[in-house]
Amino acid sequence: MTFANFDTFFESFIEECRSMRDTKGKEYASSEDRFDNFNRLAKTLDINRLKIASVYLQKHLDAINTFIKEGKISSTEPIRGRFVDAVTYLILMAGMESETTLGLKDTYAYNLINYCPPGSPQCRYTTSPHTVCCPEVSSGRI
Repeated sequence: MTFANFDTFFESFIEECRSMRDTKGKEYASSEDRFDNFNRLAKTLDINRLKIASVYLQKHLDAINTFIKEGKISSTEPIRGRFVDAVTYLILMAGMESETTLGLKDTYAYNLINYCPPGSPQCRYTTSPHTVCCPEVSSGRI
């Protein structure tokens, strides 16, 4: 594939990812929080939202690996759709990591730190912020 052909392919593929983001993303996220579904599940299951996204990503990677090994797909979804889904989940995960790294709120950890002040009845920790003392935060579970 020439560089020019690849550039054309790349733009088309990224447009498919945008379309996926704009359609399926709105089904799962609130109007204000792109990561709403991941945050809710992370809170419900008491695990990091990146782990939730990783499970979703793995489903698509499994299908891609099966396609690579067997040369065929075992579902009605075209393999290109699996590639689009995988890239979309990787971008979502990069966004979650960026949001957390940049100090923007990771909803579950943010709520623990800001709504469970040390000394309050629901808090078993005495220091602030909880990232210093809370095993759930420092272990990466949230």
